Amino acid sequence: MAGLASAEGQMIPVRTFTDPAALTAHYAAVRARLNPRKPTLVVLPQPPKPEPEPEPEPVKPTAAEIEATIRHANRERAKAKINNQRAYARALIDAVAKEHGERAADLIGTGMYGSMSRARREAIVAIAQETSLTLSDIARLMSKDHTSVIYAIRVHNDATGSNLRNLGGLPRNRTRKGGDKC
Repeated sequence: MAGLASAEGQMIPVRTFTDPAALTAHYAAVRARLNPRKPTLVVLPQPPKPEPEPEPEPVKPTAAEIEATIRHANRERAKAKINNQRAYARALIDAVAKEHGERAADLIGTGMYGSMSRARREAIVAIAQETSLTLSDIARLMSKDHTSVIYAIRVHNDATGSNLRNLGGLPRNRTRKGGDKC
């Protein structure tokens, strides 16, 4: 038998196998020494399935809940109406722009020359007359401030003698402190 030297200087016997069956038997013996028991499959019992809970009886909605649902539905209808009014307002802007030979984008923009300002004022007045949009909504559509919308309506009221949106005409004879006219 040949051997190998260990770290302590001892000789470790080394076996040589010429027969494959002897080598297989040796490996089986070594495995049996290292793993004396065969693993066993343990089957755990399954916990019982819980019984489904009975469904609760439907709760009848209260009058307040029904009213809240109706208010919500009315709000949704109002939103849809406003969206329809905005679409109608955009159509009015397009019509006024076409009538004046301008582009709708120019009316919504910041152009300040005379014919553009008149067309813009006319579009604002048309929207104010034919829709129930607020002044702020009209201003948002026209990319302006609500005070610009108020001014456009007042110029129209002053020129026609009407009182659109109860804004009256342009203020007259306003003076500053000291009596100077504005």
